Amino acid sequence: MTTIGVVIPAHNAEEWIGEALASVAAQTRLPEAVVVVDDESSDATTTVARSWCERLPLVVLDGRTNTGPGGARRDGIAALATDLVALLDADDVWLPDHLSVMERTYRASGGLVSASALRWAGGGATARRGMPAPSSAPATERQLLALLERDFLFSGTLFARSLYDEVGGFRDFRGTEDWDLWLRMVNAGAVVSVGPKPTVLHRVHGSSLSASAALIREEIRVVETFVYEHPDNAAARAVARRTLRRLRANTWLQQSYVAARSGNHRRARADAARALAGTGPTRIYAAAMMTAPALAVARRDRLHDNAEWQVDR
Repeated sequence: MTTIGVVIPAHNAEEWIGEALASVAAQTRLPEAVVVVDDESSDATTTVARSWCERLPLVVLDGRTNTGPGGARRDGIAALATDLVALLDADDVWLPDHLSVMERTYRASGGLVSASALRWAGGGATARRGMPAPSSAPATERQLLALLERDFLFSGTLFARSLYDEVGGFRDFRGTEDWDLWLRMVNAGAVVSVGPKPTVLHRVHGSSLSASAALIREEIRVVETFVYEHPDNAAARAVARRTLRRLRANTWLQQSYVAARSGNHRRARADAARALAGTGPTRIYAAAMMTAPALAVARRDRLHDNAEWQVDR
């Protein structure tokens, strides 16, 4: 029998961790182990989590220094002895058939299984746009290069513990540790598949807005690290150059929003001009910022208040 362990990193998640654990307890295919890793919370996260110990095969780890979800997941996986690892964020919720769907997909394809999810403002309706759609995984031969272009996997994934150990596990990236791990798994030969239907509600709230300049810098570090570690992969280097161009342009765009909010429209326009080196939406948003900084910021904030449009990256 294949065993599954669930890892949930939690930082100040008192408001949501109970719902996350309730969704695990309601699975039609129950996990063999659940680990909640408290990432130096200052609220009652651990108290709420421990209240589920009689309902789940649950261990709660606390007393650690806050290092972000990557370090917490690393500690949680180290505490597991299961064949497969399923990741769940403390503010997300699984639909009852999530683990059974993920396990079936893994048996059919192996490798790395990304859940299909729906954006959800807790207490409200789900958004119409999924993340990712069931067709999000590119063809197998294109997956590594596509992943270098953009992290197309949802953070809630399932993979073999042996694969995780083979590639060295989560490393010290903050906010982008999953992208770094996926790249190393796919480079090692793992095939990405996506669950055939949405089985996760991905909660969107004020702390899950689009990437800050600091997070984009971490994304740049992930891409630069991959290229450094694989200098002989010419195709990867070519894709990485395009990705870095886009990310650096996004950094300038984020900085232009910060300047505009502080009333420094001259600086906002100057930063937006450098963001024009990007592509697609980045160029459009940069042009809007150069034309009317105050209106551009107001429009962006309206979009970010709308769960239909919020994204992780």
